[in-house]
Formats: sequence, structure tokens, C-alpha cells
Amino acid sequence: MNLTARKRAFTLVELLVVIAIIGILIGMLLPAVQSVREAARRTQCMNNIRQIALATLNYESAHLRFPPGALGPALPGQNITGGGAPQQMGAICVLLPFLEQENLANLIEPNTSPDSFGNDGNGNGSWLNFDPTGNSVFNTRLASQATVPAFECPSDGTSATSVVTISFLNDFINRDIRDNATFNLSFGATNYSPVGGVAGDVTRSDALHAQWIGYNGIFGNRSKTTFGQITDGSSNTLLFGEVAGQPIALISEVPVSHSWIGAINIPMIDWNYDRTGLSVRALGGRDLHVYNSYHPGVVNFARGDGSVDSISKDTDTTTMYNLSAMSDGQTVSLD
Repeated sequence: MNLTARKRAFTLVELLVVIAIIGILIGMLLPAVQSVREAARRTQCMNNIRQIALATLNYESAHLRFPPGALGPALPGQNITGGGAPQQMGAICVLLPFLEQENLANLIEPNTSPDSFGNDGNGNGSWLNFDPTGNSVFNTRLASQATVPAFECPSDGTSATSVVTISFLNDFINRDIRDNATFNLSFGATNYSPVGGVAGDVTRSDALHAQWIGYNGIFGNRSKTTFGQITDGSSNTLLFGEVAGQPIALISEVPVSHSWIGAINIPMIDWNYDRTGLSVRALGGRDLHVYNSYHPGVVNFARGDGSVDSISKDTDTTTMYNLSAMSDGQTVSLD
């Protein structure tokens, strides 16, 4: 006699157990997936900063000197030829042709020599004053709005408001910060900055500043650094660093970042600055002069030989100061 097999269905309890197990597995898997994704983003960020470092070395090969960290005011005794005023641009602008950004470079004021001022053809020297409608000889203001993915860390997913930072760092308290609202334009951002030594181009001899004389970095205002001047060795000197994830002090503030056209060499003086604390300082304005990142526990840096490191945010200040200076006589290890 044939027996008809009864179909057995899941009971409610069994179904709930299965759902709970699936939930637990997803909960266990999600952090691992997020960790893998962040590792991929950090690798891409390291590749970005490596490409900028290699472009810098290619520039050095072509010009026998490193690019200027900023095209700011004339240096004491410097003979400036031509142009109307300082270009107020950073090293990234000079590196565009070496980063396969020739079309963008062609829109920018061509006079990027540290020995000359800028000129848009209408008597304006600074890119800030160039005609924003593109009616001047050069469309520098137009070019400044371009987004270049290689200039941005993929972990910086904040849709940050770009901030034009114009700070020539003749000493480390000389800072001028202007944001998008000043121009009613959205500027292309960057999360990478040339390293300007410990305290920038120190020119004052008072006790506060004199202690940092001799701690200059590869990049400075209208600098023309050669390999011969990097007496600590290029592998012992930082070239570019990551400046993503700037701290926010007030709820009313939004995340901020540098514009690539206005980004200049940043000193290491604030390495020990509380990254989770204030960004509005007694000096006024948002603090954009802290090397930082969205990567858990590390900040990416490129060295003068083109190598790239993920440096712990807990690295002591003295070590970072020594690494940022090119001729302080101290060679340190991160091991």
C-alpha cells in the first residue's frame, strides 16, 4: 500500500531561528566587509599621493629643482620680474602637466615661476582676481572649479565645502583663509598638501619663532629647493601629506577641505593638535593646518624619494618635526 508523504513546513519558531542566525552572520560579516572596503580606499589614497610625489620628482628632473610650495609675496631681496601681483597658488597647480592634466594646466595663468608674479592680461596677478566669467586671457577661475579625483582621498565622503586657503606661512601664524561663500563658487578640492617643514618659512627672530629656524621643509614660499639642499636625505624627509577629515568645532560648521588651486605648503607645527577638538581657534577661522585623515589611526605621507607611508596618528611630535625638516641634522625611523 502506498503511503502519501506529508509535506513538512517550517514552524514559526524555526523560521525565527533561521532569521536570527542570518542576522548574526550579517552582523559578523559587515565589519569585515567595511574593513576590506576601507583598506581598498586607503590603498587608493596611497596611490593618489604616490602619483603626486612622482609628478614632483618628474618636475625636479625637468627643472633641476622642486616646485615652489606657494607663489606668495616676494621673498626679502628677491628680484621679481613681470606680472602684477602674487599668483597665490600652490604646488599642485605647477604639477598639473606632470599629472596628465595638460588641458587644465592650459587654462591657468602660465607664469608659475617663483621669480615672477602673475598676470591675466588685464592687470590682475592673483588667480582670485581673474575674471570668473572666463573673459580674461586665462580662465584660471574657471579651471579652479574642476574636480580631479586623483586629488581627493576616496575615504573623504563628506561632500566637504571646499575652502580656499591662502597662507604663505612666512611664519606659522600668518594665515589667511577664505571659503566658497566668498566667491559664490564651488572649487575643486584636494586632500593632499606639500609639507612646509615645522613652522613654514620662519623669518622672525623672536624666541617663539627662532627655535624653528633651520627646520624648513622641501616646500616653501617661492622656494627652489634642490636635492643638494636636502641634507637629511630625501628618504628621511616628508614631501606631501594628507589633510582630509579636518576637525569640526561647532554643530553649525560643515566639513571643510582645501581647494587644489589655493592649497599651499602646510607646516607640521600642529601635528599634536587635538583632531577631535576645536577647528575654530583664537586666531579666527577654521583650522585647516592639521595633517589628518579619515583612515582609522593613520595619515598617509609621501617622502622625498617617492615612497609612501601610512603614519600612525599617535607618532610623537618630535619624530614628525624631524621628518618634516630637510636639513635639521636628525634622521629618524618610524620602526
